[in-house]
Amino acid sequence: MAAEKEFAMGLTPEFPLSVLFVEQKPEAVEAALMSLRAAHFEINFDIAETAETFVEKVRTGSYDVILSAYQMNEWTGLDALELLKRTGYDIPFIVVSEPLGERTAVECFKKGVTDYVVTEEMDRLAPAVFHALEEKALRNERRQSDRMLKTSETQFRALADAIPMAVFIERGTQCQYVNRSAEHLTGYSKADLLQMNFWQMILPSSKRALLDRSVEISVAEFPAVSRYETQILTKGGELRWLDVSVGVFRMDGGLAALITAHDITEQRKQHKKMAEKEFALVRMSEERLWGGMLENGSARVAEARVASRA
Repeated sequence: MAAEKEFAMGLTPEFPLSVLFVEQKPEAVEAALMSLRAAHFEINFDIAETAETFVEKVRTGSYDVILSAYQMNEWTGLDALELLKRTGYDIPFIVVSEPLGERTAVECFKKGVTDYVVTEEMDRLAPAVFHALEEKALRNERRQSDRMLKTSETQFRALADAIPMAVFIERGTQCQYVNRSAEHLTGYSKADLLQMNFWQMILPSSKRALLDRSVEISVAEFPAVSRYETQILTKGGELRWLDVSVGVFRMDGGLAALITAHDITEQRKQHKKMAEKEFALVRMSEERLWGGMLENGSARVAEARVASRA
């Protein structure tokens, strides 16, 4: 009792509360109102005695909580709860009733009842309502966070699909996301890529460098980003050189890797051709130099021989 009194005294005076009663006994409604008003709730309420009225009130009104009897003429509180579920509204549903027995009370909670208050313990009603409202607020926050997360994911996907660089997000050994450029680069479909990981496409000769980089990332101060060049084998059997960046970030309580890859195969080919040309030019210059030196040497020998004969 002392705890209940402290609860009532701690509430802000005139705390607004909109209640829908599912009840056919006026005295039961009055008892609940007295208990809530004693806890400094300012009550606005409606009463639904039939299923038809209940559905109409739920759809047209705005309620913080529903207080329902368990047994009524021709229908029950669990019937009302089922009707509430069909509407899709998230309204805390508290059963206020004579003692139901343990089995019936357990059934109520399994069906989705928020709380159960015995009419002989009406001093529990206000705390039960308060806790129900608190849980509802937490659910609203989670839904808002989920909506924001989905919005962020949608924006990220739109951005990732718009850039020409391939993007992979991997967690553990499983790919979680790829963009369109990743499909184009590897030749694999999105469905294929989500069943594999980036590591599987890398040539064995290039895996050692990637493994060394991964070790550097794991021992580096978080977060870390590593960049390197590696070769992959596409679905069509084509070898491609990639400029790869790997960043580590937290995802759903664990670590994930953000991999971006840019195709540098043509650049590599051009660099190789330029290197070959430079090598050929150097070789040609060296050959000319040695050829000139040999010619000069031969001429001097011939001059020396002519001079000696004279």
